[in-house]
Amino acid sequence: LSKLLVFQSGTDVSGAVEFTIYIIIGAIGLAFTELLLFLFTDIIGLHPMISKIIAAAIVLIWNFFARKIILYTNQGAILWKRKRQL
Repeated sequence: LSKLLVFQSGTDVSGAVEFTIYIIIGAIGLAFTELLLFLFTDIIGLHPMISKIIAAAIVLIWNFFARKIILYTNQGAILWKRKRQL
């Protein structure tokens, strides 16, 4: 849906590669969420719900820009083409 509704795909990366990168970006976002929840709740001492709201906002920004830059720009397509050629 994000490809259809949010981004204009200007890349010619295969669907399998695009989906794999999408999963990797999501997994990194999940790791960020866990790290931020630990930091805000256990280290700083915020209420868990406040920590979750802050972490969700930060990870939302990460997911958007990572997908925009890595998947849906020509620079990202050039990067993946170079790696594929190596």
